[in-house]
Amino acid sequence: MPTARQYIIQFANLPLGRHEFVFQVNDSFFANFENSEIRKGDFKVEVGLQKQAIMLVMTFKIKGKAMVECDRCGDECELKIEGEQSLIVKLDGGVEEEGDEIVMLSSSASELEISPFIYEFIILSLPLKRMHTGKKGKNACNAEVIRKLEEIAVHTEKQEDPRWNDLKNIKLS
Repeated sequence: MPTARQYIIQFANLPLGRHEFVFQVNDSFFANFENSEIRKGDFKVEVGLQKQAIMLVMTFKIKGKAMVECDRCGDECELKIEGEQSLIVKLDGGVEEEGDEIVMLSSSASELEISPFIYEFIILSLPLKRMHTGKKGKNACNAEVIRKLEEIAVHTEKQEDPRWNDLKNIKLS
């Protein structure tokens, strides 16, 4: 994944205290991530950074929309995404990750590339079921695909697997 200079926070020269950053994330951002679930997207990411002597406490507020594949019909569907995540960056260790919400950086580090964190937090904000949302409860999925799936389901239900017939003759004592 190539580094985009626009997603780097230069924290070394910032004074101790609270700082705010705003980032726009669009289609070109997601193109940098191989096999991304999000095909297109438009997000506003507000990053709050609390600089302390040996750590940075960051909050990421994400709001926008993403184009993903519908779990039901396979067509593209638009989902509105909103979420908030936090990240702690400790400035006293080697360059290694300690956990999901804690990252270690060398004390000599002066900047932090946040695009992988933005991407991860957007992906984590996606709903488990990704389907079209219609108006007034109507299904907005591709009607032809849904019809084909229903035909397959009906056809599959009618066929009985002969391998299970012997199990019907087993009696439990």
